[in-house]
Amino acid sequence: MPDKNLELRPKRIIDVKVPRHTLKISFCSALIGHRDEVIRSIRSIENIGEEIGLEYEIILSSDIDINYDSSRFKNVRLASRNYGQGKRQSSSFSSGDYIIIFNPLIEYNIEKADIISQFISSRNKKALISDFIIISRETLETSGSWKELRNGEDLDLFARLAASYGFIVYPSSRFEIISDHDYPGLKGLGGLLERLLGTRDLIIGGSYNLKDSLDLIDENPFLVIISYILSKFSRIKPYKTRARNNYVAVMEAILESIIIKDYELYTVENAVEKIKISKKELTYLKKHSRLWSRIKSNIDEIVELQESL
Repeated sequence: MPDKNLELRPKRIIDVKVPRHTLKISFCSALIGHRDEVIRSIRSIENIGEEIGLEYEIILSSDIDINYDSSRFKNVRLASRNYGQGKRQSSSFSSGDYIIIFNPLIEYNIEKADIISQFISSRNKKALISDFIIISRETLETSGSWKELRNGEDLDLFARLAASYGFIVYPSSRFEIISDHDYPGLKGLGGLLERLLGTRDLIIGGSYNLKDSLDLIDENPFLVIISYILSKFSRIKPYKTRARNNYVAVMEAILESIIIKDYELYTVENAVEKIKISKKELTYLKKHSRLWSRIKSNIDEIVELQESL
C-alpha cells in the first residue's frame, strides 16, 4: 500500500543550492524498547529523504533489533539504556554532512522536507531545533557531541551550541527542551535505580543546583535530593554557562530566536506553531531570567502554556 503522505501528491521541485554529488544527510536517532510508532516514524523519515532528493541514510541506535526493510536504514545495537549514548553513537556511525536527529515516536509530515532543504541550502553553521534537530557535522564536532546522559542530553548540547555557533528555533508544539525520557521495561528496584540515574543526569544536563532541581523536575522530592547527591559523584560533569543554569541559558536563546523570527527564512505556509511550556516553568523563568521577565502581555504570541509537561 502506498504511503498516505505520498499518495496522489505531485513531486515538488526543491531548490537546493549545493552540489548534489557532495552533500549527504544522516537522519539519526535512539530508541529504548520497541514501540509501535517507530516503524511509522522511520517510514516518514524515508519519505522525507526521498522528497529532498539528496543522498541520505537513516541510523537508529536501539537496545533491541528494529526490523525495517530498506537499504537506507541501519540499526546499530545500543549497549546500554542511555539516550545520550544512543544519539552520540548513531551520529558517530553516520557519514552525512548534516545530521538530523529525529524523534522515533513521531510520524513526520512530508512538508518537513521543505524546511530541511531550505536550511541545508543556506549552509548555516547554526543548528536548527524543532521537533527535530539539524546540525552540520562541522558544528557538532566543534561544539562536542551528546554526552552519555539518560535525560537532559539535548539541554546540555543546546547550552554548548548557544555559547558557540548559536541556533535557530523553528517553533513546534512537539518541541521538548527538557527531555525526560520514558524508559520502559524495568520494575521494582531496577526501575527505581533507573529513575534515580535519569534524574541525576537531568540535573547534570541542566547544571542545576538543588533548589533548581526541586523547582523544575517533576519527581518525588526525596528522590530528587538523592539524585542531586549522586550527580556530585558522576564522571560526567555539567557544562557551565554564565546564566543561572543551562536551562535558563537555552530558554533565553530560544526566546531571542522566536522574537527576531529568524525561522521565517525556512517557513512552510501555515506550519509555524508555538512551543509549549508549563506555567511552573514560566514562573521560574520570569523569576530567574532577565529576558523572560520582560515578557508581559504578549506571552500568548510566543508560547502555549499548559499546566504541566
